[in-house]
Amino acid sequence: MSRVLQNYGNQVTQGYHSSHHGIDLIGSHGGTDYVVAHSAGTVTAAVSGYGNRQGSSGMTAYGNYVDVTHTDGSFTRYAHLQYVSVSKGKKVNSGDVLGYMGNTGNSYGAHLHFEYWNASGVRSDPTPYIDADLPGLNSSTTANSSKAKAEKETKDITKVVVKSVEGSTAQHSTGNLTDTKMLSAGVEILIQNGDKIMLPCVKDDITLESHRKGSPAVLKFSCVKDSNLNFQEGNAVSLRVNKANVFYGYIFEKKHSSDMPVIQVTCYDQLRYFKNKDTYIYTNKKYSDLIRMLVGDFHLALGTIEDTGYPMSRAEETTLFDICGNASDETVLNTGKVLVQTTW
Repeated sequence: MSRVLQNYGNQVTQGYHSSHHGIDLIGSHGGTDYVVAHSAGTVTAAVSGYGNRQGSSGMTAYGNYVDVTHTDGSFTRYAHLQYVSVSKGKKVNSGDVLGYMGNTGNSYGAHLHFEYWNASGVRSDPTPYIDADLPGLNSSTTANSSKAKAEKETKDITKVVVKSVEGSTAQHSTGNLTDTKMLSAGVEILIQNGDKIMLPCVKDDITLESHRKGSPAVLKFSCVKDSNLNFQEGNAVSLRVNKANVFYGYIFEKKHSSDMPVIQVTCYDQLRYFKNKDTYIYTNKKYSDLIRMLVGDFHLALGTIEDTGYPMSRAEETTLFDICGNASDETVLNTGKVLVQTTW
């Protein structure tokens, strides 16, 4: 398996040379994949908001990219991502998802551009390390790196705890998660991995927390590991209560219990990507236009959105949450209408 792709091995499409200071990769199956951290470290750059810009140069040529700085001061770069799923300052372990392979920046087809910079700030050929430890780092360093602590907020939240009952082993079918027929009344968690839809055996409580503003909804649960259950970080998750859709999001973390076959799972809805910091300059756009633009740039799902009516021009360099919040405040101030957002 690859050290930089989640589900497949590496297929190098362009090597390191004098005019190409990295290597280009696709999955061994010939397609795209989730991009993961090669080694433990801290995210020191998480740049997003770019589309395809063929012929561009400088930093723009990287498109959406992530830099992870390692304990020895070296760093690895992961470029041309379709989207970025981490924020600057986040601590990551080897194998943690950073984003998804894409075609942004100076790119002529979806792939990962991977670079290695040593502690002196000099780029070198990463080919020898693509499936091996970086110089000065080893697997024990990676394994002992701590996970980033969950961000704490003082804002009011809505918290729902569902009492679950352990049932039979996990089940699965094929199809699309959003089209799957309701299996029964009560509480269901469905996980989609590729074309397989799995109904895990949930242990203990299911916790769903949502904040009024500025944070994504988070779903936490534990499930029993068995031979039918196979899912990864980045897979889609749905929570349904009495046949009603309550939550739709993605797995951001899975942890195995050391003393029993139980997997602890943390999921966020797609607003998790709105914690990314970016720069946007726009002219004569309504708040509804801004939402459509951001959703399009980050390839997110969008339901029905009303025309908010008030055009504005702004220049922002902050999180997407704050960009939307500032536009919402200006719209409310000038129209007197209170705006409500939902994510399902």
